[in-house]
Amino acid sequence: MTATTVILSTIRWDFVWQRHQALAVAAAARGPVTFVESQPRSWRQVANVVHGRLSGRRSDAGSDVRNARPDAVRLVAASLLALLLPRVWAARTARGILRAHPHSTSSGLTVLLYAPTPAYLALAARLERKVPDCRVVYDAVIDWTEVPAHWWPPRAPRAAEAAMPAHWKVTSDSPSLATVLETVTRRPVDVVLPAADPAFATFAWPAERPEGTIGWFGVVRDETDVDLLCRCAQAGLSVETIGPVEDPALGDRLRAAGVLVRPAVPPQELPAAIQHWRGVLCAYRGARAGTITPAKIFNALSGFRVFTRGLALPGDLSAQVVDLPEDDQAAVALIGAELQVGARTPALVGAGGSGGAPDRAGVGGDGHSWDDRLDQLTADRPEVAARESVPTPTIGSVAAARGRDNAANLLRLALAVQVIVYHGFLLGGFAERPELAFMSQIGVDGFFVVSGFLIAMSWERAASLPRYLWHRAVRILPGFWTCLILVAGLACLVAILEGTATQAFWTSPHNPLAYVTHNAFVQLQFLDIAGGPSGVPHPGEWNLSLWTLAWEAKAYLAVAVLGLLARRVPVAWRVLPVLALLGAMAVEAAEVVGGGEDRAQGVRFVGVFAAGMVMYVHRHRIPHDGRVAALAALVLGAGLLLLQDDYRAGALPALAYLTIWVAYRLREPGFLRHDLSYGVYIYAFPVGQLLAILGVQAAGYPVYVAATVAATLPVAALSWFGVERPALRLKSLELKSIKVGR
Repeated sequence: MTATTVILSTIRWDFVWQRHQALAVAAAARGPVTFVESQPRSWRQVANVVHGRLSGRRSDAGSDVRNARPDAVRLVAASLLALLLPRVWAARTARGILRAHPHSTSSGLTVLLYAPTPAYLALAARLERKVPDCRVVYDAVIDWTEVPAHWWPPRAPRAAEAAMPAHWKVTSDSPSLATVLETVTRRPVDVVLPAADPAFATFAWPAERPEGTIGWFGVVRDETDVDLLCRCAQAGLSVETIGPVEDPALGDRLRAAGVLVRPAVPPQELPAAIQHWRGVLCAYRGARAGTITPAKIFNALSGFRVFTRGLALPGDLSAQVVDLPEDDQAAVALIGAELQVGARTPALVGAGGSGGAPDRAGVGGDGHSWDDRLDQLTADRPEVAARESVPTPTIGSVAAARGRDNAANLLRLALAVQVIVYHGFLLGGFAERPELAFMSQIGVDGFFVVSGFLIAMSWERAASLPRYLWHRAVRILPGFWTCLILVAGLACLVAILEGTATQAFWTSPHNPLAYVTHNAFVQLQFLDIAGGPSGVPHPGEWNLSLWTLAWEAKAYLAVAVLGLLARRVPVAWRVLPVLALLGAMAVEAAEVVGGGEDRAQGVRFVGVFAAGMVMYVHRHRIPHDGRVAALAALVLGAGLLLLQDDYRAGALPALAYLTIWVAYRLREPGFLRHDLSYGVYIYAFPVGQLLAILGVQAAGYPVYVAATVAATLPVAALSWFGVERPALRLKSLELKSIKVGR
């Protein structure tokens, strides 16, 4: 008796045909199969499904296809128990599998795992304990850190992947994702590409395709390059899609552009439905694009010219497709030219079609069926080779592996609170403690280190210079302008309540309106409003913290200039940040800053921002190692102890390393996925001034600082949910493209 195969899937059997069903059919030819359909992964997902059923619609409406199911394939339907009590669900499901396939305890069991959820991990572990000859394979075809929210990704997927038993095998169909997972799981990851379905590989493709149609088959989602499909149709090309459209708005856009949108059909009927096409477009966009190898490419190569964009394909596969340029106009022109190269489209993988083209190695034919892919997934690997090929983790590899699963928001919030702790002495009129004087500097410097790292990343990811500048503007300016307006309003309210709202208050050169308009361009002109606040321990400054934002804005522009320079001199991107860091450290060490406070602060901010950039630009060369972090902590501590305010002269690289190491070492609680740090930073000072006006400082320093933190957090939350996050949705506005060339 052959081994039983258990597939822990993330789709239903009657969903559009995917790798999961294809492998199940291949395994069913060998022995019994249990196909566990997608289980709920969050309560919001359950609520969404229930709402959809009650309202007569489903979130995946239109994606149902009556897929033929071999008799050997047994289905396990979705159960709320998998979310409510995952271990109980795992125990019940394991008992059901072993009852349905009692021979598996002697003949063996193969578990193919497709999502690192608590329920699936518990089920795989339980089956492994119950069946002596059981092998578990985590086949990572999805980068769960990059999927849209409505896919309901597992919580902390990278942590779950890293915690998998060392003897479980890990595979992926994406070379880039495989590289990431090697770092996460500390084991080699085989790249197991999809294969062409038999319906495509054996179809008799017509030699002549006079219509010259190009199409997309499969689910149309946000990550589909709908813009390119529409541009092709608007340019006069015949364009079709066949398959469900996830968002009705996308379907409306396609139809409005002249694209023929056709419903899904079963996989065995699909070749006949699209045989008149001359080309297939596999163009993707978004964060997930570089981590997928769509199975449709292999089906498409059996009978079409295939055009791709946004995919990181293996070299032997990329040589068999037409890689489109990023510019839509150039891409459409290339597609049109390729489709006009004769009316005959060769069958690229034809195993029996009439196209008559030779087979292309590595895509179809003998050795490249789904049956062979199943063999590759379950093949053993020598343990020695596994340990020797594990790469050393670097900042870059860990950052790529963790994705959004990091502690950047937590770190920035902690740095902002650190600034509050120090400003408490100033605003409350308490005697400053010299041993705590470093706290404000460390807080601000840490902010700029993180900013240097993230802004360098933002530049590299930006599609154009205007796009980069727009992203920076919508992140900083709406919150900043709102803060100016609210502080001006607060000053008016205080003046009215104190009886100081005289004509002199409203006509002062530093009146509330002037405070907003004169400071609106980030470079602060004055900090008081009609001389206020007054009667407080620190009078005449409503929001001292805002002064650093001008340096932040200058740093954004410097990155843009450096990035444009790197178009012509690529080495500048790697070398100039290092030189800026070393130069700033040398100036501070030589104590030749001179020339006033502005110049001193300029040297400071150039150094700390450049330190963050160095960490990003050289992230693939800098190890992510706890021992290095411990050494950095010792160096930073020694610098603060010996050099105090001048610690940057010797310990700035240590601060930069420790900051970024912590960001990718810790994990933050779910509520901190919302970035409150900016709001805390810009509102803490005026909140502290208001509490000083109310006399809270009379209760003592600890109470005053605690009250400032407690009062600032709700204001920061309102800023995030009411201003900052809505503004960030404007990032995707269409702007004129000026390519940055990186």
